[in-house]
Amino acid sequence: MSSVKNQLDMRVIKTRRAIKEALLSLMAERDLSQITIKDVADRALISKKTFLAHYNNVFAVVDEMQDCALASIKDAIGGGTLSFSAEHVREVLTNIRTLATDTSSELGCLLNSRVHDQLIERIREFLEARIVDANKAKKGIVCVAGFVSGGVVALVQRWLDSGAQAQSVEEVAHTVDSLASAGLASLSEHSTQ
Repeated sequence: MSSVKNQLDMRVIKTRRAIKEALLSLMAERDLSQITIKDVADRALISKKTFLAHYNNVFAVVDEMQDCALASIKDAIGGGTLSFSAEHVREVLTNIRTLATDTSSELGCLLNSRVHDQLIERIREFLEARIVDANKAKKGIVCVAGFVSGGVVALVQRWLDSGAQAQSVEEVAHTVDSLASAGLASLSEHSTQ
């Protein structure tokens, strides 16, 4: 019985992988809104019925891939206390660069797809929530968290888009540390006035 279950699990994994690869291939050709379930099923060499056994629609596939990509970002950042120290940021950036250049990872695939902006916004929202959570007691944290998370994500996005060659990881880490530190320090100054 265990062998049958493992075989079934492998078929599910292979089918889902084929669906994701087919969708990514189609997204390289046209906008997501123009891609149908039938298009994906045909490209994945499965039936429409098989697609629907795994996902309700094309957007559910993208959501799952974004969830996986975001989980890899969360893992890179770590679950402990949020730190913008240059040393920690350098380690995080190195991990993210590795994932972003790996075309077999969800993060790498999505960053090079037409849903790139959607994923970037989800990453920014995650970072903003982590900053707010780490600084709950500070007055004005929501505005500053939005500023810091937007700035950090934009900076890292430009760095990744340049092939991580415009600046070294150390330079970007130092800039992120400075940006975050200045933004968060402004909270302390504002709340003492």
